[in-house]
Amino acid sequence: MSNTDTKELILDAAENLFAAEGYHGTSIRAITKEAGVNLASINYHFGSKEALVEALFKHRFGPLNKMRKEGIRAVMAEAKSKGRTPRVRDILEAFIAPLFLNSKDQSCLGRFSTLVHLAHSGQDAALMGALVNTMKPVVDLLFKALRAALPKVPEAELRWKMHFFIGGFTHTIRISLMQGQGLKVPAMPKSVDRRKLIDMMLSYFTAGMEAS
Repeated sequence: MSNTDTKELILDAAENLFAAEGYHGTSIRAITKEAGVNLASINYHFGSKEALVEALFKHRFGPLNKMRKEGIRAVMAEAKSKGRTPRVRDILEAFIAPLFLNSKDQSCLGRFSTLVHLAHSGQDAALMGALVNTMKPVVDLLFKALRAALPKVPEAELRWKMHFFIGGFTHTIRISLMQGQGLKVPAMPKSVDRRKLIDMMLSYFTAGMEAS
């Protein structure tokens, strides 16, 4: 088995167990047993349990956030070339669309969504720390772009609007995944196609961002 295969097995096992048992409820021994590798493998590939959870978030979010940053920068560059401010809707689409239009493995996305939910719930500080560290560069860029698009909105107010957006977006991911898995969600209509869902989110979040 190659080093890459071993790392993938460990990351997949850690993702499953962290989602089911939480960070503190999951032991290194449980991860290696789930992955079918020896105990020394985690120290060799990651160094520690803390480094493993950081690697897991970077592994799942790395390619996605690369697409997001490229998209946001493209929106800003286009606006600059045309001598206008960037559009809020275009910025938000650059952040939202890659997750829905480029995710091939919905089962992995579902498990990872559970980890993100655990991190936001505050139940595991280690998960929250790993999520914040992984997301900070793209969130900072998102804020910078929105500041350029909404120069008259006070910084403190815009930061709250960012929290409203990220909270609503994260919740929508979970609902969408539940519906995609055939689970019934109370008070929700049947699922819609991804492009329609993106358009509805963009209309809603753009209106909120631009509201005075």
